[in-house]
Amino acid sequence: MQQPLVDPDEGKIPIGELVIIPIQGRDLPNRERFGKQDPFILFKLGNVAKRSTTDVRGGQRPRWKDDQINIFLYESDAKDATSLYVTCLDEDPQKNDLIGDCVINMARVMDYGEQDDWFQLSYKGREAGELLLQLTYYSHVSSKPSLPILVSLSPSSFLHVSLSPVLPLPRAVFPVA
Repeated sequence: MQQPLVDPDEGKIPIGELVIIPIQGRDLPNRERFGKQDPFILFKLGNVAKRSTTDVRGGQRPRWKDDQINIFLYESDAKDATSLYVTCLDEDPQKNDLIGDCVINMARVMDYGEQDDWFQLSYKGREAGELLLQLTYYSHVSSKPSLPILVSLSPSSFLHVSLSPVLPLPRAVFPVA
C-alpha cells in the first residue's frame, strides 16, 4: 500500500523566515547561441530549494520585478542553514544552462537581520557576473523579552518604548497625546 504524501514540516512552528528578493543581474555571460537568454535563480538553504521567476529575454542584465522567495526555517533545519546556495540558470526547453553560482554565508544575515548586496557568480572558476539580492531574516524566537517603559504622563511628555524586534531596529520615542 502506498503511503500518502506528508509535509515533514506540517504542524511544526518555524523558528524564522528568510525572505529573498532578487532584484537584478549584471554582466552575466550569454549562454544562448541565438537571441537572449532567459535567466532565473535557484536558491537552496538546508534541505529547501526554491526558484525565482524567469526573466524572459532578460539577457545579460535581467531584472526580477516583484519577485519574493520565502523560506521558513525550522529547528531541525537550523544546523544546515549556514549557507545559501545560489544558482543562476538560463531556462531552455531541453536543458537549463548554468550561467553561474555562488555560496552566501548566512552568518551576517542571521546576526544583523539583513544583507543587501551584489553577489559575485562564478562558472568553472571564472567570474560570471553578479546578482543584486536583498536578504532579510525574521526570527520568530525572541532572544530577550523587553517591556515598554512609561517615562511620564504629562501632556508634553514622551512615551519611550523599548522593543525586542525581529530585526535590529533603533529604539523609538513616541509623543503621548
